[in-house]
Amino acid sequence: MDILKKAENSNDDYAYVYRPQGCCMLVDLKKMNDVDYFDENTFLYNEENILAEKLLLNNYKCACCIKTRVIHNHSKTINREIGLFKNLATKNSSFKYYLNTYRGYCGIKLYISLVFYTIKNLIIG
Repeated sequence: MDILKKAENSNDDYAYVYRPQGCCMLVDLKKMNDVDYFDENTFLYNEENILAEKLLLNNYKCACCIKTRVIHNHSKTINREIGLFKNLATKNSSFKYYLNTYRGYCGIKLYISLVFYTIKNLIIG
């Protein structure tokens, strides 16, 4: 919360952030149409990062409602349904696609990013 309150142009109700939060979001359909909606090449993970990149390319901002609370059980259901390792493979595949397609990562930069992303997900979940 403290980070959001210090964000550029923040007030008591919202703050501008790099990316939207996927567990609960409201969107302007005109802006979503302008950025061609979600990228269909990812599943479950990194959609928010990709949407943030697409919005930035069109000079749109994302706002986070500071006073809003959402209860989200993170990966409990997905880990139970598809298993931890398939979930990790899905995360890595989406992250690799995001880095390569939207950030221009390739070669050693992409490899190192994926190694650290994998370690983070194994430790934190």
